[in-house]
Amino acid sequence: MAEIRLSLKPFTVPNYVSVQQPPSNEDRHTDAFHPLAALDANVLAEMCDEFRADVFRKAGKPDPSCTCLGGNGPVPHARSCPLG
Repeated sequence: MAEIRLSLKPFTVPNYVSVQQPPSNEDRHTDAFHPLAALDANVLAEMCDEFRADVFRKAGKPDPSCTCLGGNGPVPHARSCPLG
């Protein structure tokens, strides 16, 4: 069996977040943008937790940082844990 090795690129980190605005007069949604540096550290941490959970959920994999599903991480119920 042949083995192929790939070099994966890390996820692209944005410079800003978008905030959905209510529909304008033209009945379309518009987005406002805020630089990451303008956000509180706790908000950034929560957004990162949500992103991590979404990645594992989309991949259909348990988060290895969650100990409840046999992972060896320090988090008893990580946000991405289907039991948490």
